[in-house]
Amino acid sequence: MPNGKVHGSIGLLVGGGLACYVARFQEWDRRLLETIGGALGGYAGGRLPDLFEPARTPCHRGFAHSGAAAAAIIGSYPEFGSLADKCRCRANHHELGPSTVEDPLHKLGHHLVALFWRLLAGFLSGLVNGYLSHLALDAFTPKALPLLA
Repeated sequence: MPNGKVHGSIGLLVGGGLACYVARFQEWDRRLLETIGGALGGYAGGRLPDLFEPARTPCHRGFAHSGAAAAAIIGSYPEFGSLADKCRCRANHHELGPSTVEDPLHKLGHHLVALFWRLLAGFLSGLVNGYLSHLALDAFTPKALPLLA
């Protein structure tokens, strides 16, 4: 049975890798920020099922560790993509804002807010894919995943 470190590590790799892939047509600095956000989200997503249902025994799998949860996440995948797109739009808005602002602190504020939105866009992608990586790893254990719960 994979442990929390394995789930977190695989989630980090999957989340970061897929966030980088999604951001592949962006400039390198934006892609890097989304990749970092994706890695953080992937780590969190990889650990999330065991936070919902702690692995105290091999039979700890309820709805958070089920085929139904995986189907629900896959079904909501376009919504997460839409949210990530909105985050990118907000980041773009704040990246454009400093050109009309003279105050250096105000410019810095816009840059920091843009950085936050860029990281969040990657985090959302990583979170979903990290969660799915956890379920995929558990699916190949002797206990597998229950269909429902």
